Amino acid sequence: MRYRIFAAVLSAVVLLTFRQSVSTVEAEKTENEKFSASCFQRTVSPAFDESEINLPEKFDLREKGLVSSVKNQRPYGTCWAFSSSAVLESSLIKDFPSVDLSELHLSYFSFFGDETPDRPGGSSDLVSGGHIAFAASSFARWTGPVNEEVLPYTTAGDEIDHSLKNRNDYFVSDIYALNQYSLAKIYPNEQLSFSDTEIKNMICEGNAVSVNIRYENNYNEKTFALYDSSKGMTNHAVTLVGWDDSFSRENFLVTPPGDGAWLVKNSWGNS
Repeated sequence: MRYRIFAAVLSAVVLLTFRQSVSTVEAEKTENEKFSASCFQRTVSPAFDESEINLPEKFDLREKGLVSSVKNQRPYGTCWAFSSSAVLESSLIKDFPSVDLSELHLSYFSFFGDETPDRPGGSSDLVSGGHIAFAASSFARWTGPVNEEVLPYTTAGDEIDHSLKNRNDYFVSDIYALNQYSLAKIYPNEQLSFSDTEIKNMICEGNAVSVNIRYENNYNEKTFALYDSSKGMTNHAVTLVGWDDSFSRENFLVTPPGDGAWLVKNSWGNS
């Protein structure tokens, strides 16, 4: 199983979701007909009155048929591309049940060209990793997304056709980002934050949410549970597809302050 349970209390997390915002590409579109991309960054103020929201104790997007198949990112540091693509797939899957987006297209072309950022560590390969913010930037400038068959992940070691950079099989029209960057060390009084209720509300509306977490060797293989209380730098991207507020705190090797967990789709296997 690659749907993993993580504690409901997460620190230094970056969130990215595409709120039912993907449209298919028609054969020909003029510039005026294309959808406009927009990126929203929330501050500490919640987007709604949380006291007026009644969320269930448990929720699972899989039960709604809104989660795509589990995939394997190995051997590359492309978790951010897999997580971001999984979010888009959840937005598309109702209309395209077999949707499968190319993580290779996203992870390669996010760093290819003068208008793109340098790959982390200055590496030219896919090992050094990335960030889900890079995915948002790529989609906002119409670099992808494309279907897996256009640039399969299995061809990552082959020469890539650079003409595919501007290929679009879908247009992303809205990108919602919470806590896009945490600047606590630079601007301690301006650190952005989020709430569990905001995240749950997005998921409950049918949206998967991409998050950056910190993964260490404290994973409980018997209960599929992990909790990290170190508040250290994040090092892995996964996809939130639900939650269970009754999940016992005793299921974790590192005991969290209370019960509850996120239901997480990972990318370290395809089953």
